[in-house]
Amino acid sequence: MDKPKKVFEINKDFDIDKFQSVARVPQKLKKKPKMDNFALAKYSDIGYYLVTPLLAGLFLGLYVSHVTKIGIFVLGGIALGAGVTFYNLFRLTKKL
Repeated sequence: MDKPKKVFEINKDFDIDKFQSVARVPQKLKKKPKMDNFALAKYSDIGYYLVTPLLAGLFLGLYVSHVTKIGIFVLGGIALGAGVTFYNLFRLTKKL
């Protein structure tokens, strides 16, 4: 059996109160659930999820259009980039 943890609190009179068991610890001293530290990192690059596939689709469409001399491939590349963008955003929100 584990020993009860000793927890200290400073009260309003700036005295140190000592609690012997965790069951007697005031509610504000109990452990709070940890915040997801990676949430900010996960959503901070959301601009890349939007811009990168669109630009890649645009440049791919321009390249294929230049090679084949048919201008519709530019629109196809933009549509492909938009589709990949929405897929990335859907996958990102699905992980929640």
